Amino acid sequence: MKSETKLLREEEQSALKDKHRAGILAAGMRLCLEKGVADVDMKEIAAAARVSRATLYRYFPSKKLLVYEILRWQAELNADGYHAARQAFTGNGYDKFSQFVAQLVDAYRAFPDMFRFMGMVDFYYCSKDTSEDLIDLYQDVFYSLLVEETPQVYLEEGQRDGSVRKDIDPRTYTATVIAALVSLAEQITANKETTQSLYGVKDADVMMEVAADAFVRTAERV
Repeated sequence: MKSETKLLREEEQSALKDKHRAGILAAGMRLCLEKGVADVDMKEIAAAARVSRATLYRYFPSKKLLVYEILRWQAELNADGYHAARQAFTGNGYDKFSQFVAQLVDAYRAFPDMFRFMGMVDFYYCSKDTSEDLIDLYQDVFYSLLVEETPQVYLEEGQRDGSVRKDIDPRTYTATVIAALVSLAEQITANKETTQSLYGVKDADVMMEVAADAFVRTAERV
């Protein structure tokens, strides 16, 4: 009986920890989107999450660690379904690469807050942190959401089956596509109206579609 009571208590404590962690992550993201990463402090996050500062620091010893974990958390939440969908891609290598690029655009449409938050992290920490830490962070984010298996394999397959140009390097081309589309998504979600005014377009969403289409068409062997 004592062991059962102890197990129940441990399960309750674990559930409470999960609840606290989820509340902290959600509050942190909400405040960062409202005020910007640079202008949010841990005291505000603790208050918004309804936990003490001591509790907050037990979970996340610094704001940087909290911010990084928010981004990982968002990628994990939003990755559901993308990997399974990639397993169901059909057609030749070019067709599969086209479907992968369409996933990038779909992710931008479905999770604008995540891309906006990612842009904030890029801007605030890109010159403040080590390249090793940033690489670890973005490997976690992109591998879970977009590139759990490297999509360069679609281009390599296309070069073998004749549907993709042989004069492009699959790894470099894939990296360029991801970097360009993610950067554009971050810019648009940061301030859509400013982006539209800057480039003189009526709808910035179309820029994502045009860029994606251009990358796909350029890879095709004609």
